[in-house]
Amino acid sequence: MFIVIPKRSAEQVNRTGAFFRSSKATGAGALVLQASDEGPGFLASKLIADGSFSDYMGIYAGGTRMPITEEVLREGRWNKVRFAQKYPPEINVEGWPRMIRDVLAKCKFTVDDIALFLFTQVNLSTIKEVMKILEAPMERTHTIMQKWGYTGSACIPMALDDAVREDRLKTGDNLIMCASGGGLNMACVAFRW
Repeated sequence: MFIVIPKRSAEQVNRTGAFFRSSKATGAGALVLQASDEGPGFLASKLIADGSFSDYMGIYAGGTRMPITEEVLREGRWNKVRFAQKYPPEINVEGWPRMIRDVLAKCKFTVDDIALFLFTQVNLSTIKEVMKILEAPMERTHTIMQKWGYTGSACIPMALDDAVREDRLKTGDNLIMCASGGGLNMACVAFRW
């Protein structure tokens, strides 16, 4: 079971980030999972946090380094998501396949055992390159950026919802979801549908 909430208004998004035009992040979504007697749904996962990219993107106010003050709130610059620098493209192109292979190994799967791959919907050329590295056809992934643009952390639940509506998953299919975000944080998970 999953829930997708429609995109929010562009007026609700911080427009002060340096890369705002290419990264509006105007979506919302969540996955709600439940246990089943039909076998495992969750198969394996991997998480990575690398703080060396903390100055690339983030919400910089609200901690001990920059507490929230009236001045910070009034300025509105540091208490909202800021895209301060572009991430090097190899972060996802190299990181996603490595994480996917690690998760596949935990499951004792190969790429051929996965019916559908879903990725952070930040860049179509990155997804194409990753699928090429995995030696998997583009037909085994699903994208929504052409419909709604970049929707931030909502993109994977939204892509899953869209894929299910297009009948891309059958009961028993294996699914990989791979994401990256500010900081740098990366996550990969395998599920059986």
